[in-house]
Amino acid sequence: MKALWIVLACAAQDHELRWRLEKGDSWVEHRKVEYVTTEGKTERRQVLETVIHFSVQSEGGVDRTVRSFALRIESPEGKIDIAYENGAWKRTDWGDLEEAKEDYEEFVTHPPKLIAKANGEMRSVDEVEGEIVGMSPQAPALLPEGKVKVGDSWTVPEESEGLTEFLISMKLESVQGRTAILRMTMTLPERVESQADEATVQGSMPVSVEFDLDKGLIRSQKGSGEFFFTRRNPAGGAPIRSSLKMTVDTTREREK
Repeated sequence: MKALWIVLACAAQDHELRWRLEKGDSWVEHRKVEYVTTEGKTERRQVLETVIHFSVQSEGGVDRTVRSFALRIESPEGKIDIAYENGAWKRTDWGDLEEAKEDYEEFVTHPPKLIAKANGEMRSVDEVEGEIVGMSPQAPALLPEGKVKVGDSWTVPEESEGLTEFLISMKLESVQGRTAILRMTMTLPERVESQADEATVQGSMPVSVEFDLDKGLIRSQKGSGEFFFTRRNPAGGAPIRSSLKMTVDTTREREK
Protein backbone atom coordinates (compact mmCIF):
# COMPACT_ATOMS: atom_id res chain seq x y z
CA MET A 1 0.00 0.00 0.00
CA LYS A 2 2.87 2.37 0.76
CA ALA A 3 4.26 1.98 -2.79
CA LEU A 4 0.81 2.70 -4.26
CA TRP A 5 0.47 5.80 -2.06
CA ILE A 6 3.83 7.09 -3.32
CA VAL A 7 2.77 6.58 -6.95
CA LEU A 8 -0.53 8.40 -6.40
CA ALA A 9 1.22 11.24 -4.59
CA CYS A 10 3.67 11.73 -7.48
CA ALA A 11 0.80 11.71 -9.98
CA ALA A 12 -1.02 14.46 -8.09
CA GLN A 13 2.06 16.64 -7.63
CA ASP A 14 2.77 19.69 -9.78
CA HIS A 15 6.08 19.54 -11.65
CA GLU A 16 7.96 22.42 -13.24
CA LEU A 17 9.87 21.31 -16.32
CA ARG A 18 12.28 24.13 -17.19
CA TRP A 19 15.69 23.96 -18.86
CA ARG A 20 18.32 25.56 -16.62
CA LEU A 21 20.22 28.22 -18.58
CA GLU A 22 22.36 30.11 -16.10
CA LYS A 23 25.61 31.74 -17.21
CA GLY A 24 28.41 29.19 -16.83
CA ASP A 25 26.13 26.16 -17.26
CA SER A 26 27.42 23.59 -19.75
CA TRP A 27 26.53 20.14 -21.04
CA VAL A 28 27.70 17.59 -23.62
CA GLU A 29 25.31 16.14 -26.18
CA HIS A 30 25.77 12.79 -27.93
CA ARG A 31 23.48 12.44 -30.94
CA LYS A 32 22.95 9.75 -33.55
CA VAL A 33 20.45 10.26 -36.37
CA GLU A 34 19.80 7.64 -39.03
CA TYR A 35 17.79 8.12 -42.23
CA VAL A 36 16.81 5.29 -44.58
CA THR A 37 15.10 6.34 -47.80
CA THR A 38 13.46 3.64 -49.92
CA GLU A 39 12.01 3.98 -53.43
CA GLY A 40 11.12 0.68 -55.04
CA LYS A 41 14.19 -1.53 -54.58
CA THR A 42 16.54 1.42 -54.21
CA GLU A 43 17.73 2.29 -50.70
CA ARG A 44 19.76 5.24 -49.46
CA ARG A 45 21.15 5.14 -45.91
CA GLN A 46 22.56 8.10 -43.97
CA VAL A 47 24.01 8.04 -40.46
CA LEU A 48 25.09 11.18 -38.61
CA GLU A 49 26.89 11.01 -35.25
CA THR A 50 28.01 14.05 -33.26
CA VAL A 51 29.42 14.97 -29.87
CA ILE A 52 28.93 18.67 -29.11
CA HIS A 53 29.78 20.76 -26.05
CA PHE A 54 27.31 23.53 -25.14
CA SER A 55 28.08 26.44 -22.79
CA VAL A 56 25.83 29.30 -21.68
CA GLN A 57 27.64 32.63 -22.17
CA SER A 58 24.82 35.06 -21.48
CA GLU A 59 21.06 35.13 -20.97
CA GLY A 60 19.72 32.97 -23.79
CA GLY A 61 23.08 32.87 -25.58
CA VAL A 62 24.79 29.49 -26.01
CA ASP A 63 28.14 28.64 -27.63
CA ARG A 64 28.92 25.26 -29.18
CA THR A 65 32.12 23.31 -29.75
CA VAL A 66 32.03 20.26 -32.01
CA ARG A 67 34.15 17.54 -30.44
CA SER A 68 33.39 14.94 -33.08
CA PHE A 69 31.35 14.72 -36.26
CA ALA A 70 30.84 11.71 -38.54
CA LEU A 71 28.60 11.38 -41.60
CA ARG A 72 28.22 8.22 -43.66
CA ILE A 73 25.95 7.96 -46.70
CA GLU A 74 25.51 4.87 -48.88
CA SER A 75 23.42 5.02 -52.04
CA PRO A 76 23.46 3.80 -55.66
CA GLU A 77 25.09 7.14 -56.58
CA GLY A 78 28.11 6.39 -54.40
CA LYS A 79 29.45 6.63 -50.87
CA ILE A 80 30.23 9.54 -48.55
CA ASP A 81 32.35 9.03 -45.45
CA ILE A 82 33.60 12.07 -43.54
CA ALA A 83 34.70 12.36 -39.92
CA TYR A 84 36.15 15.06 -37.64
CA GLU A 85 37.62 14.50 -34.19
CA ASN A 86 39.90 16.36 -31.79
CA GLY A 87 40.34 19.33 -34.10
CA ALA A 88 41.22 17.43 -37.29
CA TRP A 89 39.49 15.66 -40.18
CA LYS A 90 40.04 11.90 -39.94
CA ARG A 91 38.10 10.76 -43.03
CA THR A 92 37.47 12.91 -46.11
CA ASP A 93 35.62 10.87 -48.72
CA TRP A 94 33.28 13.73 -49.70
CA GLY A 95 31.75 12.10 -52.80
CA ASP A 96 28.98 14.25 -54.29
CA LEU A 97 29.08 16.51 -51.20
CA GLU A 98 32.27 18.09 -52.51
CA GLU A 99 30.39 21.26 -53.49
CA ALA A 100 29.10 21.61 -49.91
CA LYS A 101 32.50 20.85 -48.35
CA GLU A 102 33.14 24.43 -47.22
CA ASP A 103 29.71 24.64 -45.52
CA TYR A 104 30.40 21.48 -43.50
CA GLU A 105 33.92 22.57 -42.58
CA GLU A 106 32.64 25.97 -41.48
CA PHE A 107 29.90 24.45 -39.34
CA VAL A 108 32.19 21.93 -37.66
CA THR A 109 34.97 24.38 -36.87
CA HIS A 110 32.80 27.47 -36.22
CA PRO A 111 29.24 26.36 -35.37
CA PRO A 112 26.75 29.27 -35.18
CA LYS A 113 25.81 30.51 -31.73
CA LEU A 114 22.41 29.53 -30.36
CA ILE A 115 19.51 31.33 -28.77
CA ALA A 116 18.01 29.06 -26.11
CA LYS A 117 14.79 29.17 -24.12
CA ALA A 118 13.81 27.57 -20.81
CA ASN A 119 11.19 25.46 -22.63
CA GLY A 120 14.00 23.57 -24.42
CA GLU A 121 13.75 25.34 -27.76
CA MET A 122 17.09 26.16 -29.38
CA ARG A 123 17.78 27.80 -32.71
CA SER A 124 20.71 29.24 -34.57
CA VAL A 125 21.24 33.00 -34.59
CA ASP A 126 21.74 32.80 -38.38
CA GLU A 127 20.75 30.53 -41.26
CA VAL A 128 24.13 28.92 -41.97
CA GLU A 129 23.32 25.47 -40.67
CA GLY A 130 20.06 25.23 -42.57
CA GLU A 131 22.08 23.52 -45.29
CA ILE A 132 23.64 20.97 -42.94
CA VAL A 133 21.23 18.04 -42.89
CA GLY A 134 20.53 16.65 -39.42
CA MET A 135 22.42 19.36 -37.55
CA SER A 136 19.48 21.47 -36.44
CA PRO A 137 19.93 22.61 -32.81
CA GLN A 138 16.17 22.37 -32.21
CA ALA A 139 15.52 20.20 -29.16
CA PRO A 140 12.57 19.85 -30.16
CA ALA A 141 11.07 18.39 -26.98
CA LEU A 142 9.42 21.62 -25.92
CA LEU A 143 8.43 21.90 -22.28
CA PRO A 144 5.23 23.41 -20.84
CA GLU A 145 5.13 27.04 -19.76
CA GLY A 146 3.51 26.24 -16.42
CA LYS A 147 3.53 23.39 -13.91
CA VAL A 148 2.02 20.05 -14.95
CA LYS A 149 0.85 16.81 -13.34
CA VAL A 150 1.33 13.24 -14.54
CA GLY A 151 -1.17 12.65 -17.34
CA ASP A 152 -1.23 16.29 -18.49
CA SER A 153 -0.80 16.98 -22.23
CA TRP A 154 0.12 20.09 -24.18
CA THR A 155 0.93 21.10 -27.73
CA VAL A 156 3.80 23.09 -29.18
CA PRO A 157 2.73 26.58 -30.31
CA GLU A 158 2.69 26.95 -34.09
CA GLU A 159 4.95 29.98 -33.90
CA SER A 160 7.82 27.93 -32.41
CA GLU A 161 10.89 28.42 -34.57
CA GLY A 162 11.56 25.63 -37.06
CA LEU A 163 8.52 23.51 -36.15
CA THR A 164 5.76 25.02 -38.28
CA GLU A 165 5.42 21.94 -40.54
CA PHE A 166 4.80 19.50 -37.68
CA LEU A 167 1.98 19.05 -35.22
CA ILE A 168 3.74 18.27 -31.96
CA SER A 169 2.03 17.03 -28.83
CA MET A 170 3.63 16.32 -25.46
CA LYS A 171 2.47 14.30 -22.45
CA LEU A 172 3.94 13.83 -18.97
CA GLU A 173 3.57 10.05 -18.62
CA SER A 174 5.24 9.47 -15.25
CA VAL A 175 7.79 10.68 -12.72
CA GLN A 176 10.35 8.12 -11.57
CA GLY A 177 12.39 9.50 -8.70
CA ARG A 178 13.73 12.81 -10.02
CA THR A 179 13.25 11.90 -13.69
CA ALA A 180 10.16 12.98 -15.63
CA ILE A 181 9.20 10.63 -18.48
CA LEU A 182 7.49 12.37 -21.38
CA ARG A 183 6.07 11.24 -24.69
CA MET A 184 6.47 13.48 -27.72
CA THR A 185 4.55 12.78 -30.92
CA MET A 186 5.59 14.60 -34.10
CA THR A 187 2.95 14.35 -36.82
CA LEU A 188 3.25 15.63 -40.37
CA PRO A 189 -0.28 15.78 -41.81
CA GLU A 190 -0.60 15.01 -45.50
CA ARG A 191 0.26 18.11 -47.46
CA VAL A 192 1.28 19.05 -50.99
CA GLU A 193 5.01 19.50 -51.48
CA SER A 194 4.82 20.42 -55.16
CA GLN A 195 1.78 21.21 -57.30
CA ALA A 196 3.72 20.57 -60.52
CA ASP A 197 4.76 17.05 -59.47
CA GLU A 198 1.57 16.37 -57.53
CA ALA A 199 3.89 15.45 -54.65
CA THR A 200 2.59 14.82 -51.13
CA VAL A 201 4.18 13.81 -47.81
CA GLN A 202 2.82 12.56 -44.48
CA GLY A 203 3.95 10.57 -41.45
CA SER A 204 4.61 10.59 -37.71
CA MET A 205 7.35 9.96 -35.17
CA PRO A 206 6.89 9.12 -31.46
CA VAL A 207 9.79 10.05 -29.17
CA SER A 208 10.45 9.05 -25.56
CA VAL A 209 11.91 11.93 -23.54
CA GLU A 210 13.61 11.94 -20.12
CA PHE A 211 13.87 15.20 -18.19
CA ASP A 212 16.15 15.54 -15.16
CA LEU A 213 14.19 17.55 -12.59
CA ASP A 214 17.25 18.29 -10.45
CA LYS A 215 19.60 19.36 -13.24
CA GLY A 216 17.00 21.10 -15.42
CA LEU A 217 17.98 19.23 -18.58
CA ILE A 218 16.34 17.12 -21.28
CA ARG A 219 18.59 14.13 -20.62
CA SER A 220 17.56 11.90 -23.50
CA GLN A 221 15.35 11.72 -26.59
CA LYS A 222 14.89 8.42 -28.39
CA GLY A 223 12.44 7.51 -31.11
CA SER A 224 11.82 6.44 -34.68
CA GLY A 225 9.17 7.14 -37.28
CA GLU A 226 8.34 6.84 -40.94
CA PHE A 227 7.27 9.40 -43.54
CA PHE A 228 5.66 8.59 -46.86
CA PHE A 229 5.99 10.46 -50.15
CA THR A 230 4.14 10.23 -53.47
CA ARG A 231 4.73 12.10 -56.71
CA ARG A 232 3.47 12.00 -60.27
CA ASN A 233 5.12 9.46 -62.55
CA PRO A 234 6.50 11.41 -65.55
CA ALA A 235 6.15 8.23 -67.63
CA GLY A 236 2.49 7.91 -66.71
CA GLY A 237 0.85 5.14 -64.73
CA ALA A 238 0.79 4.75 -60.96
CA PRO A 239 2.36 7.51 -58.80
CA ILE A 240 5.92 6.99 -57.58
CA ARG A 241 6.01 6.16 -53.87
CA SER A 242 8.91 6.37 -51.44
CA SER A 243 9.44 6.36 -47.69
CA LEU A 244 11.84 7.81 -45.14
CA LYS A 245 12.53 6.02 -41.87
CA MET A 246 14.16 8.23 -39.24
CA THR A 247 15.72 7.14 -35.94
CA VAL A 248 17.03 9.57 -33.31
CA ASP A 249 19.07 8.76 -30.20
CA THR A 250 20.24 11.77 -28.16
CA THR A 251 21.71 11.86 -24.65
CA ARG A 252 23.00 14.84 -22.64
CA GLU A 253 25.04 15.23 -19.46
CA ARG A 254 25.71 18.44 -17.55
CA GLU A 255 29.29 19.42 -16.75
CA LYS A 256 28.40 22.29 -14.41
